Amino acid sequence: MTQLQIKSKLASQDADPQPRLFIIEQTIECPLVTANDTRLTFEALTREALLALVPATVMFPLFGKADDATAVLARLTELGYQGRCIVVSPKLPR
Repeated sequence: MTQLQIKSKLASQDADPQPRLFIIEQTIECPLVTANDTRLTFEALTREALLALVPATVMFPLFGKADDATAVLARLTELGYQGRCIVVSPKLPR
């Protein structure tokens, strides 16, 4: 799936009332984040935050400055999250 296809697919989900949560550093601008989405840092990802937000989808980068996708997935598993996860990455070599 190309980046354009991903953006198109995510744009079509904007009409979906299900909330999305992005786990990214606050200083990073992500074109996939809309005004309806919530941004959290990895450190702010707690059971209380998940219970308050009840996200249908959690998106996060494959690589981060402090944590990577495996750390986020481990935290989400520990917190009992069972929704959809989308890992975003730059174009990777074959």
